[in-house]
Amino acid sequence: MENKVSKFSDALTAACDKSFKKARTPTKTQKHKTVPWWTEDLTVARKRVNAFRRKYQRTKNNTTTREQRKMEYQAEKA
Repeated sequence: MENKVSKFSDALTAACDKSFKKARTPTKTQKHKTVPWWTEDLTVARKRVNAFRRKYQRTKNNTTTREQRKMEYQAEKA
């Protein structure tokens, strides 16, 4: 009886494998698509600009400091 159950289970598994799509586990390259022109220097520059932007956006009480940080952010962004 166990032999027949095992054969039935194997046949059912094989039928399911053929008829249903399997979800692939994403690898590192599939998860994040890369472009050839993006470099480490661009990553550092992007993080630096974002840091200046966050610093500017978080300054709300002092208008002179806010204007100064806005100019710094715009200069860094350029």
